[in-house]
Amino acid sequence: MLNAAIIGLGWWGKRLVGAVQGSRLIRFARGVTLEPEAARDFAAANGLAIGTSFEDALADPAIQAVVLATPHSRHRAQVEAAAAAGKHVYCEKPFALTKADAQAMLDACARAGVTIAVGHHFRLMPSMTALRQEVAAGTFGTVMHVEGNYSHDWLAAQPADGWRSAPEETRAGGMTGMGIHVLDCFRDLIGPMRRVSALSKRRALSLATGDTTAALIEFANGATGTLATALKTPFVWRLAVYGENAWALPRRRRARDPGFPRRQSPGPESGGFRRRGARARRISDRCRRHPADGVGARRGLSFGRGRRRLAGGVS
Repeated sequence: MLNAAIIGLGWWGKRLVGAVQGSRLIRFARGVTLEPEAARDFAAANGLAIGTSFEDALADPAIQAVVLATPHSRHRAQVEAAAAAGKHVYCEKPFALTKADAQAMLDACARAGVTIAVGHHFRLMPSMTALRQEVAAGTFGTVMHVEGNYSHDWLAAQPADGWRSAPEETRAGGMTGMGIHVLDCFRDLIGPMRRVSALSKRRALSLATGDTTAALIEFANGATGTLATALKTPFVWRLAVYGENAWALPRRRRARDPGFPRRQSPGPESGGFRRRGARARRISDRCRRHPADGVGARRGLSFGRGRRRLAGGVS
């Protein structure tokens, strides 16, 4: 059992604590927050020794790992300090706001021989696993294009003076909170990127870095991609892969989660869409239709396949 400290007990830090309840691999023994009174009841309910000092948590010999749910700009200093103390690290995304900081953090963990993990959990969803397997199996043939959109309005009412609204923390509208998940899934499915051209605009919210972002991407293998994210629109998660032989996109069930208001869903694949054993549950709801062919469904994906080409023309 790995004894960990949660650093940051805001709404997301609390969800991370809740996510490991019942685990036989990791438990949270300490919590660090700048607002201990606001988290005291939560800490007591979850067996956390609570304090305000990150350094005290690092000095605790019983703590083997730290989980960082803290403002993005603090990640480098905290990861380097944790590595120097010999603690394993799970850092929430975005890992860093500059390439130089990210490399310094990786180097620090490598020198210390500690494990570093980043909170890019969307790539672990059943549909993303299924898409990755189909890409690897050659189902798509040459991948031509990938498109993704992750948007919602859950954070639209956040305080203007909160750290998530600060321009030094929230770059390019919803990229640090939402679009980065699409970007990570692109990297996992298609590979490294060669060029990115992006535009952020302020449309509905008075955020200095905008609320709507779009990007055009060129991958190293020649494929293209488009990414969109908006901070003021109802929830949407979409990621589609288009190949010379087929296209596919995940199908999703929405499920209510007690951590969000009744009409909101905590993520693209919550509730009824979970992994069972080594397989993702099949979803039996209606498929989309594709003008070139019928659409099949397997492992939670909608599939479109092109018409077979015959010697005399197109079937």
